[in-house]
Formats: sequence, C-alpha cells, structure tokens
Amino acid sequence: MIELSWPDRSLFPNSRVQHRFNKDKRDKARNEAFYMVKSGAFANLSGRLCLHVSFFPPDLRRRDLDGMFSACKYYFDGIALALGVDDYDFSFKIERLSPVKGGKVVVKITCTENETV
Repeated sequence: MIELSWPDRSLFPNSRVQHRFNKDKRDKARNEAFYMVKSGAFANLSGRLCLHVSFFPPDLRRRDLDGMFSACKYYFDGIALALGVDDYDFSFKIERLSPVKGGKVVVKITCTENETV
C-alpha cells in the first residue's frame, strides 16, 4: 500500500489548464508514485494487477470520482514504470472516503489471486 499526495489542481480534467503548461506537475506526480513503489517491498509482479484507489479529498467540495481518477493518471503511470509492467494490465477499484487535511490518495496493489503485495 502506498500513500500519495493529493493531485495538483492542474491535473484535473475540469481545470482547463492546457496540457503543455503542466508538464512539471505531470512529471512530479509520476516520479512521486515511482519512488514510493521503489521504496516499498514489492516483489516481481506479473500478470493482471488490481489497484484499489481510495481518495481522501482535502475538503468537503463535491468532486466526481471520474475527475479524481483522471487526475491520478500520472500516478498510475509511475506505478507501472516502477513495477516494470504495462498499465494495460491494471484493473481498478475506486472509492471516495472522508476528507483529511491536505488530502491524499491511497493505492493498494493486489494480484488477481487476491494476494496483497
């Protein structure tokens, strides 16, 4: 299980920030997830993986799940890169939980055999 920071507001699809202006934010998100996975005790994984994504927003603002999920695309790219797998092999379970100060995204990686990694 890895705990990531709340995505930058420019990564949300409704932010209307042009894609070319947020490259540094995308790279930061990808690198954060990459190094969190690399620093964890993850074995060599193969096959299909399930990512259980829990969103803890920073406030009570109404956010839709697909927007929060889309903002985390670069986190998922970093996780795939660190594990050495294609993100095509990911399946997802997503949930929105109660707000916490600053917000966070918690990702739990499981194998298709329901083994926690």
